Parts: sequence; structure tokens; C-alpha cells
Amino acid sequence: MSGKVVTVFGATGGQGASVARALAKHPDYMVRAITRDVYTEHAQKLRQDGVDLIGYDPNDRGSIESALCGAYAVFVNTITDYNDPNCFENEKTSGKLIADACKAMGVRHVVFSSQIHTTRVSGLLVRHMVAKAEIEDYMRDIGLPVTCLIMPIYYEDFCGMFRPRTRDGSNYELLIPTGFTPMDMMSVEDLGPVVVNVLNNTARFLNKTLSVSGDKLTMREVASVLNKHLAPKAFRDKQLTVHEFSQLDMPGILDWAQMFNFLVREDQRYKVKDTQQCNPNMQSFETWVRNNRDQINRVLS
Repeated sequence: MSGKVVTVFGATGGQGASVARALAKHPDYMVRAITRDVYTEHAQKLRQDGVDLIGYDPNDRGSIESALCGAYAVFVNTITDYNDPNCFENEKTSGKLIADACKAMGVRHVVFSSQIHTTRVSGLLVRHMVAKAEIEDYMRDIGLPVTCLIMPIYYEDFCGMFRPRTRDGSNYELLIPTGFTPMDMMSVEDLGPVVVNVLNNTARFLNKTLSVSGDKLTMREVASVLNKHLAPKAFRDKQLTVHEFSQLDMPGILDWAQMFNFLVREDQRYKVKDTQQCNPNMQSFETWVRNNRDQINRVLS
């Protein structure tokens, strides 16, 4: 097996797994998937897809540098652990440690999953977004050759943290507080081919930022798609305010509320057509629902 080595951090997460799988299918790359625990169920699934995994200590510079030895490129997605009261500072520390290691090991292309600095733009603190924006600032300050991807919410979130709520198993309410403002979104599985395209076209994307999107819909339109494909289940947008949303019980709820507040207030720069040039097979939300109807029904039942 030969090719340029690409180290993927957080390989068992949604973004990292998508990137690792896409790279593993490409003859020009050899993926080195890095994760804290190589024995999880997600890790086993990656192995079944032909991805080799390596464990590492995210707090140890030497461990990180070992993971980068001989790597041509790196994909980095830092994690905000809202169960950690110091998640904001710890995420920044982790990201900067990886950045310093990339610099020391001479990595030629870093693809970083960044975000908009909400405090700088509008005065709102959204910790998972600001932390990534400040890691991006640091990467650029130390001169890393970096491409930044700004990610939207995922279709998969409707089966996870933003899953519609129900009391009777038949009628469901979407509780996302965006009113009639359309939101950019995508399937996280479609990220991998975007990253491969970025690495295949270094001259075009190096030191650039790409805002990634597969579709742009209001929550009322989301409900309409779900009604069409998941009947007899019935869905509606409850039209929550940001304040009402902030009262829900979930980790990091105040940050998620401020994120939606920001997305409604500020013009977004996501461009579906530009993303489709990087991945012509980007799924619309309706295509994703149709392709995953059985799985979605199981999750919601």
C-alpha cells in the first residue's frame, strides 16, 4: 500500500470517520486514523471499512508527533465536551497542541474544521464556534499551510441532539428556534469527498476558507420533507423562541441557543453550489431522508 499519508484526528467521530472512509477509498492516499480509544464500536466499524486506526494521547505532544510522522496532510476537528466545565479553554489548548505538532513535523497541508468567531462578529459567545475560530487564528499566526472548512448543522442531528420530540409516538415537533430563516445543513457523510477534493487541489484551496452546505431549508420545509417520507408519523415546526429553546435540558444548551440566535441574525456565507463542485454527490435533505428512511424511523420510534 502506498500513497501520501494523511493523518485524521478524531477518526471515530462523525467528521473524522467520513474523511477517513473517503481517503481509504482513494488510491493516492494512505489514511492514518487517530483516536483515543481504538476498541470502541465506532472504531470497529472503521476497521471493517478498511481503515487502520492508531491510539494516541491527546494531551501528550510526543504522542501527537508520532501520529504525524511522515504525514503529508492532516485533518483536524476539535471537540467541545460540554460535560467539561473548562471545555472552552481545553478545546483551544488541544487544538493549539496539534497545530504546534503539525508545524514541528513539517505537515504540508492541514484541513481544519473551523467556525465563525461569533463574539467578534456579533458579540455572542458560542463556545464551540469561538474555540475553533481561535484555533484557526493560531494556525494562521504560526504559518501553517491550512484550508479551513466552516460546517453547518448536520442532517444526522435530527436523529441526535435535535431529534424531534413526541409524546405519543405519532406526532412530532421540531424544536429548533430559527423561525422562517432557512438554515444551511448537510450530511456529515458527504464531508469526506469534499476533503479529498481539497487535498487533490492544493493550489486552489490552500490558505482558503470554504463554507460547506448540502441544502438550505426552513424548519417548516424540514417538517414537510419528513411528513412526505416518514408517514404516518406527522411533523410540525413548533416555532420556539431562542429563550424557550434555552430552557430545554441538554448539554451546552445556552451555547446552542446562542448559535441559532447568531445564525438567524447574521447573513451566512454558505454556498450549496460551491460545495457541489467539491462533491457532486452532495445529498439534499430530501435525498438523505429517502435514503435513510428505515434508520430514521427506528431512531424516532
